[in-house]
Amino acid sequence: MNVFIHSLAQKTSFTDSKSGSFQSSVLNLTNKLESTARTINKTDNSDELFSKLDLTPSDLSVEQEKQLRHVLHQYSDIFSSQPGRTDVVKHHIDVGDSKPIKQGPYRLLNPEKKTACVKQAAEMFESGICEPSFGPWVSPVTLVPKKDSTLRFCVDFRKLNEVTVKDTYPIPRIDDTLDVLNGAKYFSTIDLSSGFWQVELDEESKDKTAFVTHEGIFQFNVMPFGLTNAPATFQRLMDLVVRGLKWDCCLVYLDDVIIDSPTFEHHLEDLHSVLERIKINGLTLKPSKCFFARQKLKYLGHIVSAQGIRPDPEKLEAVRSFPTPGKAKDVRAFLGLTGYYRRFIKNYAEVAEPLFNSIREKHNPIFLFTPECQQAFELLKQRLISAPIVAYPNFDYPFLLQLDACDYGLGAVLAQNIDG
Repeated sequence: MNVFIHSLAQKTSFTDSKSGSFQSSVLNLTNKLESTARTINKTDNSDELFSKLDLTPSDLSVEQEKQLRHVLHQYSDIFSSQPGRTDVVKHHIDVGDSKPIKQGPYRLLNPEKKTACVKQAAEMFESGICEPSFGPWVSPVTLVPKKDSTLRFCVDFRKLNEVTVKDTYPIPRIDDTLDVLNGAKYFSTIDLSSGFWQVELDEESKDKTAFVTHEGIFQFNVMPFGLTNAPATFQRLMDLVVRGLKWDCCLVYLDDVIIDSPTFEHHLEDLHSVLERIKINGLTLKPSKCFFARQKLKYLGHIVSAQGIRPDPEKLEAVRSFPTPGKAKDVRAFLGLTGYYRRFIKNYAEVAEPLFNSIREKHNPIFLFTPECQQAFELLKQRLISAPIVAYPNFDYPFLLQLDACDYGLGAVLAQNIDG
């Protein structure tokens, strides 16, 4: 799919062929104000990208796989390594009467980080993600290490976020999202290519996203990561895109979309409906993060299947290998990791109480990891690693609520007796 971005000027490349350095200005900008369109994914080969899809799940017959390929081939142009550009919504940054925030100059970086900063900023400029800025706002750049040891280009928008009027659009509860999968036997998940970058900023907001580098000041044309209201805007976008389909054949949590169906035939129809919405709204999908027509797959840190949901084994490995905490922040990290899966852990609040006490200053002004903490730490690991599959609620049957309480915790189990 061709995605066009209108440029303010006929751009001169920021990459010097001799040195590979990031040049600091757009040459002859005032003489080149004619608007031009540039295809940002012109080097993409749709067939090559489409071939990166994993379409050989073991639970499909040869004929079913053929039917699946037929449906997906109709939408091969939406699978792209480049972000699309939708016109459904534009992101607006409302700062009220706040004065512009200017944080500068640029941060000093070591050679490795400086090279990464220059390279990634150049790539964003060349693809139309950012442009030179002449406004009064500016935020600093920071480089964050990724799991593969490379560096992620980020802008520190904390000061801007402090003066931004907050968007109240709701983000779905993950439990609510997972609980409506009852009755589904086939699942597909799709993930957008740099999802936030597929949403344009309105003109009034662009200069508020300005960031400073060694090569000058630039601003985003699209919604960057790190803005306080970006998740709300993106959830609003996706809810509009799949309106009428959400809660029926698909669920949306930001850029993570799952399509669920009771039969394979229904699933092909549901895939067609969702992918058609993606296409007509100018969005693109990342091939390597899309999985189709599976009877079980990963979604939001869980494995979903017709039988129910359970924690993702890869996430459980992080729990299994978590070292004994030596600082309060380590305990908080462990509680955050296990708390995400608390619905799978019997009496979570009671078991975790010593750990919570260890990070409450009134109980432990000086951090001390007691034997009780160690016991709770090991028990939480054990219970989560051996966690059962949690069935989906079936609203055709009555529910049984079991409660238990003590001085420092309240527990409950919601159960059903289905067919004995």
